[in-house]
Amino acid sequence: MKEEKIKALELHYFSDASQTGYGVAVYLRVVYENIAPHVKFVLGKARVTPLNRKITIPRLELSAAVVSARLSSYLQRELRCGMTKQFFWVDSNVVLGYINNETKRFHTYVANRAQTIRDLTDINQWRYIRSEDNPSDDGSRGLTAKKLSLNSRWINGPPFLWEKEFVPQVDQDICYEASDVADIKKEMKSNVTSLLTKAKEDDGILKRFERFSCWYKATRAAANCLRF
Repeated sequence: MKEEKIKALELHYFSDASQTGYGVAVYLRVVYENIAPHVKFVLGKARVTPLNRKITIPRLELSAAVVSARLSSYLQRELRCGMTKQFFWVDSNVVLGYINNETKRFHTYVANRAQTIRDLTDINQWRYIRSEDNPSDDGSRGLTAKKLSLNSRWINGPPFLWEKEFVPQVDQDICYEASDVADIKKEMKSNVTSLLTKAKEDDGILKRFERFSCWYKATRAAANCLRF
């Protein structure tokens, strides 16, 4: 039997979240020159949402996206098969807004996770997918054993990955709904708040220097802090 030549290898990461939990599903798509591509389930993760505190859906979606980004580093290190392309799929425009934004300041929870994603991945690799096409939706909401065994999309991946002519396009414009805009604004830090916080921090540092009787002792203390 003639061995088909592999044209490209792709890793596709899908993430989603709900009030119950959040999950990530990863698939390897092998593109051949003359036959239809083959898709294989590589790895899946599902986590229960924290019970001791309430976290909004956009934040949970962002946490799921962070798991995708971290898994990408792990799989590239472990598989060692020369992956040429990676694609990250989310069904939340809010998450895409967090990742693509480089001008506005967000609260610590969002800012730290968005920065982690930008450090581990290329923002051009992130794309939107409809909720009904997102296989990680099954991981975030849960499946019975029977549904999981009956040809589930969690195992097989979304149908469009099996198409031979599938060519992912970069979305130039993100279409936000009113609720998306409200969620993003809720996470934005106002300039006034950040300036007041910085002023308080600066004021606290200056008060510490009042403890020293001379400039030499103050610089000596600062040098010891830097040393240790």
